[in-house]
Amino acid sequence: MSDSHQPVASQRTQRGPLKQAMLIFFGLIAAALAVASAWQILAKAFEAADRKYADGCNAGTARLYSALVRAKDVAANSEAGERSALPAFRKALLPEWNDDKRIRRACRIDSSLAERNAFRAVELLRYAEERAVRFEAVDLSRLRRQAPELLSKSEPQPEKK
Repeated sequence: MSDSHQPVASQRTQRGPLKQAMLIFFGLIAAALAVASAWQILAKAFEAADRKYADGCNAGTARLYSALVRAKDVAANSEAGERSALPAFRKALLPEWNDDKRIRRACRIDSSLAERNAFRAVELLRYAEERAVRFEAVDLSRLRRQAPELLSKSEPQPEKK
């Protein structure tokens, strides 16, 4: 009986490495299919997000500029105080300015020199307006402190007799 079991055991050891190689091979195929599928899904998801501004550089730049005008008006009409002018300005830039990188990419890839220059001008204007809001708020704060002090010092003194 023990002799009949001997060939079976040797057959198992001979098939062991072959089975292991086949399992590894099929495992690699399954992993490759999973990675390829995930890659395609992610590529489609990000492609759909980029199509949001598929109308190009010029239209995206116009949206950024209109948001900039809106933000400037909000900051100028802010009555909550000088500390809130800059956050109000930045908040009013949204949601358009969340997509400035996408619009910049659209301008870089598929636009004329004039469109790229227009985008750059709007981008520079945004930073200039933000700086102006910041410094106007600081100047306004200083003037709000100085005016009452100077006014109280300039009031006529009662005449001494």
